[in-house]
Amino acid sequence: EVPWWFWFISPFLFVALPEEFGKFWMVKKVAYYHPKFNELMDGISYCIIASMGFAVFENVMYTLQYGTATGMLRAFTAVPAHALFSGLMGFYMGHARFAATPQEEKHLLRKALFMGVLFHGLYDFLLMSAIPYLMLLIFPLLLYMANQLHQGIRLANANRQLAEELEYF
Repeated sequence: EVPWWFWFISPFLFVALPEEFGKFWMVKKVAYYHPKFNELMDGISYCIIASMGFAVFENVMYTLQYGTATGMLRAFTAVPAHALFSGLMGFYMGHARFAATPQEEKHLLRKALFMGVLFHGLYDFLLMSAIPYLMLLIFPLLLYMANQLHQGIRLANANRQLAEELEYF
């Protein structure tokens, strides 16, 4: 018999970590050092773009394997969830890109990956539990993540506005 703790950690280690690391790695390799990554909002945007590429591919695979109904359900749950996981990760990647020290940058990059894995793993754990009451908790989780991302976007936009105002002096 598989121990209870394995059922708890497996969504984090075997699903969330590889998927979020793949998105993290792609943004770090392709966009992070590019001159166009020049504001906090870029971290959010680039991570969400990477996540959408992954989520659409994953959803097509699920649809081919399990049918259109599964694909449609996932289109309204898993696909937006990937945007939320990665948007939250991108918030911290954006901060890391403009960190004052290399140590702060490393800390924020680790935090970025941790946040993506944490929320993705929690989402998957709730679904994989197959316990109806736990499964329903994905909806408050999605709302919480959407609110957190909204706050991050507001902060990023305020940061942009401040930077534009400082350019006039």
